[in-house]
Amino acid sequence: MKGEIKIQVGGSLSDDLAAFVQAWKRVEAGDGREERILSFESWEGRASSTVREPESERRLTR
Repeated sequence: MKGEIKIQVGGSLSDDLAAFVQAWKRVEAGDGREERILSFESWEGRASSTVREPESERRLTR
């Protein structure tokens, strides 16, 4: 999984808090794996970032 980035679109503050708590518990249990998450507020925001900068998709996979 090295180098993978999870792309997330949408979600709520409750979702973010739940993910934070899960990550905290994993670290406390000794599972200190690194996660890389790229979040967008909406699909429109996701689409506009690609339109403005077509190379962004290529850079995400490096």
